[in-house]
Amino acid sequence: MPRTKPLLSGLLIVAGIAALSVAGNWAGRKIARAGLFPSSWTTAGPSAQAASPALPPRPRPAAAVRQDHLAAALKRLKAMVADSPNLALDFEACAAVDAILADLSAEELAEVYAGINPSLDSLLALKVGARWAALDPTSAMKAILAKTPGSGFNAIRVFNEWGNDQPAAALAWLASTDAPEALGEYKEVMQGNLLGSLVTRDYELATATFKTLAPDAASQVMDAWGSQCAGDPALRDRLVDFAKGTGKPLDYANLNRSMVQ
Repeated sequence: MPRTKPLLSGLLIVAGIAALSVAGNWAGRKIARAGLFPSSWTTAGPSAQAASPALPPRPRPAAAVRQDHLAAALKRLKAMVADSPNLALDFEACAAVDAILADLSAEELAEVYAGINPSLDSLLALKVGARWAALDPTSAMKAILAKTPGSGFNAIRVFNEWGNDQPAAALAWLASTDAPEALGEYKEVMQGNLLGSLVTRDYELATATFKTLAPDAASQVMDAWGSQCAGDPALRDRLVDFAKGTGKPLDYANLNRSMVQ
């Protein structure tokens, strides 16, 4: 009997500890469900919370990305112009400029052109204007004429640069109603200049467009063709046949006079 009481007391103490442990676990789960403590702390402790991955950064708006792209392009263009003693003779720099401009939209090219002084950066203005004209010729020509009021020289140069690369598109635009009225008499000059050199590259397009010219413009173009074909017998024969077949005797007279000279 004396040993029975201590043994019984020990069993009661162990049972009490076990009951407290079960009650503690039950209470902890109830508190966690009630949201009184963060689940990460009740389940895995503070180390799990510290190890959780950070949220990915929000993507920047497309407009902001393009604005950064334009700013970087402008910085590179200015650096190339400043570093090149003669951009016109620096073919590597010119190719790099063309690559930068090819990646810009019409709206971005408009911003670039607005920051150029054609008198100081003549070649850069020409390249930017020609690339812009290839994408949006009407807006480009209006801006070029407005930037240099009273003179269409820059507009003529830009049109020729664009036309040498895309003659069909340039001539079609020039003949359309999209061409601004402000071009005025410069239209004939643009057309004549482009046709003068086009006959050796695209004979069919050049001669087809020639038939739409006014008499004065036709006379100037025939003069240019005569001087070019004097040393090219095959081209000379084709142009002689063409000039004789237009139905306008003055065309052949102009061509013949130019070849003789």
